Amino acid sequence: MADRALIEAAGRLAKSEMPVDIAGEFIKTFMPAVEKAEKEKQAVQNEVAGYMANLKSDIDFTSLVPEMEKEVRRYLTESRNEFNELANKVARIEDHSSEEYQNSINRMNDIQREFATLASELTTYNQEKINTADMFNQHTYSDGWAMGHPKDFALHKNIYGLSEQGMSPVSIKNGHLFFGTEDGEIRYSNIKAIPGKATAAIETVLSGAAKASRSRVAMTQEEINQQTYVLNQAFQDPNVFVSVLFDAPEGTLPLMQVQEDYIKARDNGTLEDVMPQLINDAVSAIVNGYETTALQSSEAYKANVANDKPSGYSGEGAYMMSHYNANRPFIPYPRTANIGYFMVEKGGKRITGSGTGGVYTEEDKKKAVGYQRFVKDKNGAWITDGTYPVVPLNNPKEFYLQNNNIIKYS
Repeated sequence: MADRALIEAAGRLAKSEMPVDIAGEFIKTFMPAVEKAEKEKQAVQNEVAGYMANLKSDIDFTSLVPEMEKEVRRYLTESRNEFNELANKVARIEDHSSEEYQNSINRMNDIQREFATLASELTTYNQEKINTADMFNQHTYSDGWAMGHPKDFALHKNIYGLSEQGMSPVSIKNGHLFFGTEDGEIRYSNIKAIPGKATAAIETVLSGAAKASRSRVAMTQEEINQQTYVLNQAFQDPNVFVSVLFDAPEGTLPLMQVQEDYIKARDNGTLEDVMPQLINDAVSAIVNGYETTALQSSEAYKANVANDKPSGYSGEGAYMMSHYNANRPFIPYPRTANIGYFMVEKGGKRITGSGTGGVYTEEDKKKAVGYQRFVKDKNGAWITDGTYPVVPLNNPKEFYLQNNNIIKYS
């Protein structure tokens, strides 16, 4: 204590003995220094304020569930604090070429980008949550995909809080959302959306089967190759393949064996390895089904024609007279007031009945090659209705007349 008292006393003595002119000079130099320091401090504060003003999050907290909101606020607070410390540091560094300055600026830019990334991912998350909930409620997701990816199917329920367990644990790292799973954390941006049913592909495959059932000829090799190519191209997307495999109406496609092989491979963990073979088997089964159906349709048609077609069939009116007219006779003037169907000869010329009252005679009928629709013009004359082609008689089992309309018959 004695030493301290002596020091303080010496200080007071020195001050009292300081010449007046020296004290004045001290005040003159000290005050500007204080003012300069205050200005530098204010400049630093202004620069920091400018940096902080540029740090925006653009996040709508009203759309977040409590668990998500808590994590977002934690991340934003910690990141803002880090950004503020960096802003204060760079505002005081005079040498902008220094490594310390550059590293600090780079990190500040990273934080700004992370905020933008987080805002974008949260927007995507909220929209996909709505889409996924709708898919579950309306069952528009692919059953095939769900069967082949049971863990991924459960993952989507958990990350969106659609399961009984609620939402999976969420964390944010470098602006990216992460969700906890039984296999560890998974980054949200790496999670693919649940695929819907491949409706267009299913309709294409089914329409091919329907076309084959209506065919009157067997498929050519060119047609077989074309169908094989179309299916292989469509099945390059595994989601389309499994949707056709499991989402098509039951019993419409010959794929039961491929379905069984798919499920077996899924259960023993070899699905990825055998997928090319499964696709090849499915394409072969579908195309073979087309071939078989077309061939059966062709044979049935040939049998019908053989049973119905008389010898000496000319393909013109003579056949109608000798055979087909027995059940579906010619109607001389099948028509309404302004629309009529008349027999026509080669070249599309209307045959006018030469019999009494305009009835078709045997000679008239022999000229006939088909029926044509006619309409009356403004002068009351019958003219060809160009929007309707001639209905030929060379395949009479195809068409017949009923109530003045041409009806397709098969």
